[in-house]
Amino acid sequence: MRRTWALAPLLGMILVGAALAAGVARAATIDATVTVPLAAQAGDGGRQAAREQALGRIVQRLTGDAARAPAAIAGRVDDYITASALRSEAGGQALTLTFDVPALRESLRRQGVRVWLRERPAVVIWAGVQDGGRSLAGADDPRATALRDAARDYGVPVLLPLLDLTDRQAVTYQDIAGGFSGRVGEATRRYGTSLALAVALQARSGGWNGAWMLVRDGSTLASGRTSGDDVAAVADAVWARAVAQLRPDYTVASGESSAIRVNVTGVNGLAALAAAERALGDSAGVVAVQLSGIEGDRAVFRVEAEVGEDRLRAALDRSSLWAPASPDGGGAEAGLTYRWNARGSGG
Repeated sequence: MRRTWALAPLLGMILVGAALAAGVARAATIDATVTVPLAAQAGDGGRQAAREQALGRIVQRLTGDAARAPAAIAGRVDDYITASALRSEAGGQALTLTFDVPALRESLRRQGVRVWLRERPAVVIWAGVQDGGRSLAGADDPRATALRDAARDYGVPVLLPLLDLTDRQAVTYQDIAGGFSGRVGEATRRYGTSLALAVALQARSGGWNGAWMLVRDGSTLASGRTSGDDVAAVADAVWARAVAQLRPDYTVASGESSAIRVNVTGVNGLAALAAAERALGDSAGVVAVQLSGIEGDRAVFRVEAEVGEDRLRAALDRSSLWAPASPDGGGAEAGLTYRWNARGSGG
């Protein structure tokens, strides 16, 4: 007889385990406030232009794309502003505006604009600097914070590493400059994400050079070189190119939300069940995971996602935690079927 486990006590144990573990996908917060310069003695026309400029920056944070907002939204910019303040700054005045980000996000989707997924992985920034010496730049270094601030303008959630002894033994400037993505990927796992941006900054006469690579699961997704008058210019150029690689996997268009059945085999015990449930929830675009049933070593989950079945399949296929499997008995069965790879999870 095949045993079906009771779900109520089991779910409680799973939730406790999930709460104690670091997740990969997480809710990404978009900064809703923008400050733009205002021309001296600007009239209504000048203030309207400033509002439209601020709208463009918020749209870029929501989409990762510097393209202008659709006319239907740009023409109603005031509908999305929840607060405004005028303040004096060195050299003139500035207008600070706060936007209703959820409402703007939904309006963009209705207009067919691809927006960032609400739940997606953070990117760890590994910044190496050569400026009279070679070192790694941490959260207290303006060159690392320039990379962090540029990421914010593209709507990318990021983490700066601790750069303690563990990090410094795992990654060096030479690893970043040499393009050793495997070492960067291994060090990144410590921070509960698979994504990293590694940038080697090199001071030159009158500016900076930057060699960068975007890493996922220890493999290079994209790489390149750029230069600028200062680190901020290099950071913006790097993120513009890196974001172009991230958008296909981590943005969503209108009509892609769905509820997907995922059948998982190879679930042997509570620890494996908790790990599989957590890994599903960590997948980009997944909003919620509900356990529907268990029979033997097979679990069935109902996954609420911002993406469709094909994109969830692609996300699972990219991970070493999942192996595509055939439905039991080889018959047609709704949803996706995977085998849980306990070795890939480290459990």
